[in-house]
Amino acid sequence: MNAKEHSHARGRTNLLDSVAAAGVSVEWRDNNSGCKGICGRVVSQDMSKHLGSGLCTEDYCFDEILLTGLTAAIQSTRSDQLKVLHQIGSHGPAYCVATRSTSMCSGRVANPPICHHVHSRRYTMRVTIRFSTLTLY
Repeated sequence: MNAKEHSHARGRTNLLDSVAAAGVSVEWRDNNSGCKGICGRVVSQDMSKHLGSGLCTEDYCFDEILLTGLTAAIQSTRSDQLKVLHQIGSHGPAYCVATRSTSMCSGRVANPPICHHVHSRRYTMRVTIRFSTLTLY
């Protein structure tokens, strides 16, 4: 999104704004490149700032960081709520770094980039499943 599109997005009502206006508690948790103005009027956290935790490298955090403190946040809010998890997920080309698949895809793998991509998809699904189990009660 370029600067003009980013400015345009900030000036428009979006889904998060509408959900919040309906009385739902909205929180955007980011582990990617920011929300480009989409989360500008709701509670948001840049989870990638937790570089000192065991879920982060020197450059960025694993998507599991989005789950940090999430159970407490869900339980502390009695109203309806929407939690948006903006994952770094399967963005290339650093699939292996973002998903801890380096050891799984090294050595005699026929096509390491495909191996990393497959493992990144699996990792993203595991994080999503862990999130869904936190929200079931």
